[in-house]
Amino acid sequence: MQTCPKTSVQYCSAFLSPNDAHNLYKFASGLDNYKRESGTQTCKSTKKVEKLEFALQRVLEDGGSHTTVQAHYYWGQHLSDSLFAETNLPKAILDLRQLIITSLKLPETITLCHKPNSIAHSQVGDSVPILNSITINRYDGVDDVVTPHHDGQAGDPGTPGAQKALVDGTSIFSVTVCDPGAERRIELHEVVKTKAEKIPVYSQVLENGSLFELNAEANRTYKHSIPAPEKRKREAGGVRYAFLFRTAMEVTVEKLQQRKMEGDKKVAEKAKTK
Repeated sequence: MQTCPKTSVQYCSAFLSPNDAHNLYKFASGLDNYKRESGTQTCKSTKKVEKLEFALQRVLEDGGSHTTVQAHYYWGQHLSDSLFAETNLPKAILDLRQLIITSLKLPETITLCHKPNSIAHSQVGDSVPILNSITINRYDGVDDVVTPHHDGQAGDPGTPGAQKALVDGTSIFSVTVCDPGAERRIELHEVVKTKAEKIPVYSQVLENGSLFELNAEANRTYKHSIPAPEKRKREAGGVRYAFLFRTAMEVTVEKLQQRKMEGDKKVAEKAKTK
């Protein structure tokens, strides 16, 4: 891994072999249920990108009772079907997750040290599986971008995000597979309300088969984005897939269903007033 001292981010240009990157691309392109979210549902910064959600699910036992919980990162005001994560994780995703854990010598679980959001089942002192929330972002065309934003972290006032679903102190990992010429650049921006925010303090092209780590410090200090490709590359076209691994709070399946019902009711009531 190459480390950038200013931001504490890390980048490995050849995390996957060419053959493994090719196979992962074939897997991602074979999935047919990518969906584009509405900006009113979750994070407006990613509303221009199609995505597919996966989450680790597990059963907790306590005194003979059983509770099914799963990781959940995208909360939003309305939990639509398009944002419900797949809990039957394909082998390709499980293998990639394990490769990241093994290669970087990450712990299998992590303990929560800060109070989570009010919707989460997880509490301070609980341990959750690391990299339990997986998103595949699909970039197909110059209009597919991610605007500057933070990912909300529990216990961290420096990352605005009402839900703060990320476990405090954890990194976000991104693995890129793409067509030749479809590479994108990640940028980190100062948190200011002027034009200076548009000038990145860090910029890195994410190559095919690469791994990028954005740690908690960098996520707190800077906003990150995936801008449109440079003009000279816009003719090349092609598709890029970003496999994003996060460590998120866990929520009960019952709570997710309840939130969806509440959201559906609000949407129906709003539609009647139009």
